[in-house]
Amino acid sequence: MYYHLLEKNKNLPLVLSHNDLSPWNIIYNDEKNEIHFIDFEWIRLNNIYFDIATFIHQADLYETDEYYYFINQFEEKINLQTLEEFLYIGAFFTYQWTFSSDSYKDTSGFRNIAYNLMMKIYKKLKK
Repeated sequence: MYYHLLEKNKNLPLVLSHNDLSPWNIIYNDEKNEIHFIDFEWIRLNNIYFDIATFIHQADLYETDEYYYFINQFEEKINLQTLEEFLYIGAFFTYQWTFSSDSYKDTSGFRNIAYNLMMKIYKKLKK
C-alpha cells in the first residue's frame, strides 16, 4: 500500500516543507505569544500533506479532540482522504526507520506508536 499511495499522490503541488515537523521542533514563546520552528535539516520541497501528517503523527493526535478540531477548521482546504493517506505513509516510513536506527532499542516505543497508527489507517483505507 505504501508504494501505491506514493504513486497516487506524486503529482500534488509542492511547497517549502520542514519535513520533520514535530512538537520538539516547535518552540512557543509564551511572553510574546510567538511560535518558532527549529531543526531545518530536512527542509525541501514537498506537498503540504506531509508536514501536516507528520505533525499529527509525531504529536500522537490522530483521532483526538485536537485532530477533529483541526479537521473541522481546515476541511474546505484539505482532503481528508489524502491526509489519512499521508498519515499512513509517514507512519510506515517511521516504522521502517526505527529498524535502521543505530539506537534501535531506544526507538521501540516510537516504533509501537508508528505501527499502531499505521494499522489503524490501513484498516480504514482498505474499506
